[in-house]
Amino acid sequence: MPPNMILDYAKQSLTTLPNDLLITKNKNVTILFLPDNHFTTIPTELSKHYPKLSMIGFKNNRLDQFPVHCLPYQTLAWLILTNNRIPTLPSDFGRYQQLRKCMLSGNRLTELPESFSECHHLEL
Repeated sequence: MPPNMILDYAKQSLTTLPNDLLITKNKNVTILFLPDNHFTTIPTELSKHYPKLSMIGFKNNRLDQFPVHCLPYQTLAWLILTNNRIPTLPSDFGRYQQLRKCMLSGNRLTELPESFSECHHLEL
């Protein structure tokens, strides 16, 4: 198994994915950090270009939505969305069945979708 390939784009005032990140399309990227930027949505291209993502971090952005099918549900184990503006999660969130850590504090969530209970591997 190849080592984890980590990309860190912290504190770059990004609102969209940079071209070099889209052009590279390295299928071996497993960890992507995008904290302290200005994203308002999770880019839907991530699941297509980075199918092996196991960890993604969007801490301290301006996310106000979580698009359906934006992240690879077969491999995602860590989801860091702390301190954003997300009001709801997709109703089919439970398809992230490999999820072990899900950090959602500091958002505008008032409830979790019913399917959240299908994430059987979540840990404290």
